[in-house]
Amino acid sequence: MIPKDFIYKCMFVFLYDFTKGFKSLLFILLLYIFLLIYFSINDTYVIISFVIIYMILFIRGFDVNKTLNKEFKRYKKYLRLKRIRKHHGKDK
Repeated sequence: MIPKDFIYKCMFVFLYDFTKGFKSLLFILLLYIFLLIYFSINDTYVIISFVIIYMILFIRGFDVNKTLNKEFKRYKKYLRLKRIRKHHGKDK
């Protein structure tokens, strides 16, 4: 399953990157900590709501990885073949 339309392709790549490295979650966490320090927010409801939403996103990544595992394997093979074809084209 490799999506054809641009928006679906972007969503699929985002989900693949989201489950692969969690870099986006780390970026969100660092941004939130920076905003807390910069604006000196001491409201516990805001902090607790962020922690709950952050944990839901973190757990959701495992669920997406489990349900789309077959498609992610296919996408990895596609990327590998694309990279091989690109390198073979440069040699000629």
